[in-house]
Amino acid sequence: MKKYRIVMFEDEFLPASDLAKQLKEFGYEVTGMFSSAEKGLTFLEETLGTDRFPDAVLMDITLKGEIDGIQAAGVIFEKYPCGVVFLTALSMLSVIEKIIAVRPVPFLIKPFDPYLVHTNLQVAIHIAGLEKEIRRLRNGNIQA
Repeated sequence: MKKYRIVMFEDEFLPASDLAKQLKEFGYEVTGMFSSAEKGLTFLEETLGTDRFPDAVLMDITLKGEIDGIQAAGVIFEKYPCGVVFLTALSMLSVIEKIIAVRPVPFLIKPFDPYLVHTNLQVAIHIAGLEKEIRRLRNGNIQA
């Protein structure tokens, strides 16, 4: 398996550290962990086009700062070619509807099984690759 790079947006340090260890066991490289969307989005901007840019983002909905995870994911979908998997302890229908309104992507409700995180990351990375190819074809004036 290719060693995919993952960035985590998570405001709880201990769960984020545990999850990072589990991701490493699956062969992922965790290139950043951010408790605020602002810091994470700055990292994405600074690493775009470099070998540190992630293949996927694990996005908690509740983050420190002015921007929540759903808003941050909206920015990512608009500007960056990487997959997103939402993580949330909030399983209310209204939260799930907000996620789907931004873009229907994989999401997991805490607590979650590490294998489900791995599986959903693989799906998100695959989706992001397809979207990147569609953008490439459209920009090359080739009908997709």
